[in-house]
Amino acid sequence: MKQLNDANFGFWMDVGRISESMDDVDRAKTAYESAIKHNHDSIAAKKAIAMLYKDKLKQYDKVRGLFVISANDQAIEFLQSCLHQSTEQGDIWALLGKTYI
Repeated sequence: MKQLNDANFGFWMDVGRISESMDDVDRAKTAYESAIKHNHDSIAAKKAIAMLYKDKLKQYDKVRGLFVISANDQAIEFLQSCLHQSTEQGDIWALLGKTYI
């Protein structure tokens, strides 16, 4: 079962990267979300979707309760989730700093 889950994760990451390269950000977002469902501990998938929100999905605001969460805030949430797993990710720290700017 783990092999199938790993294969699904890899497939969705590939779909996300290809979709991004074709500027199909909606499909890339869906693909990275699917990858995270198959491996919720994947720093690579969280980083990919965070950068998608930060750079290309500015129009995606998410309603959570009575509050609207901006695309930038969603990027920050994914990056912070990566840091909760491992604080030794220098590139994640740098991206988080750039996202706050």
